[in-house]
Amino acid sequence: MIRFEIEGEPIPQSRPRVTRNGNVYTPKRCADYRKLVALCASVAMQEKSMFQKDVPIVATIDFYRKRKATSRADIDNLLKSILDSCNGIVFEDDAQVVEIHCRKLQSDNPHVEMEFRRKRK
Repeated sequence: MIRFEIEGEPIPQSRPRVTRNGNVYTPKRCADYRKLVALCASVAMQEKSMFQKDVPIVATIDFYRKRKATSRADIDNLLKSILDSCNGIVFEDDAQVVEIHCRKLQSDNPHVEMEFRRKRK
């Protein structure tokens, strides 16, 4: 089992943007957040082995957002930013996640708490 937190306002995964000349990019705010999640996951995984590809995983993730947050974030987009960022660090592929317990809550201390564990048979 692995548990860790990410301090600060959770950032949802946004759609890729396309420039006038056809280049596709991820908005900087989203890309920076994914880097932060990956860094926190790497620190949490020190001296621990990544879940191997054949291991089914249960994820429990709580998103604590500022009270009266100005942006409305869909829980699935918040979840996607976390799971995609953990690919290759906590687990080989987020397709291994077979069960999710997820909540979006209000808090004066915005952050994300997460736990990944092997699914029991």
